[in-house]
Amino acid sequence: MLTDDDLALLLGYPESKADVFARGGGRVVQARDADGHVITEAYASTERLADTVTALRAHAPLAGSLLVLAPAEALARRVALT
Repeated sequence: MLTDDDLALLLGYPESKADVFARGGGRVVQARDADGHVITEAYASTERLADTVTALRAHAPLAGSLLVLAPAEALARRVALT
């Protein structure tokens, strides 16, 4: 069985979602392509936000973007896609 720590390691995230919750929550970092499609996203605590931005920057293509959102904004986007 995979844990949150295992998933964070496999996906190259600086911290697991469980760790972010333990630190009181945080922000969502998204790497998007030039058309605004999400390539990958990670939940980041305030303490590790810069580390997460650095990790996800490698996934954003040259014409893409990196966004930092409130969790509710990221979830609202998902709901709007359905």
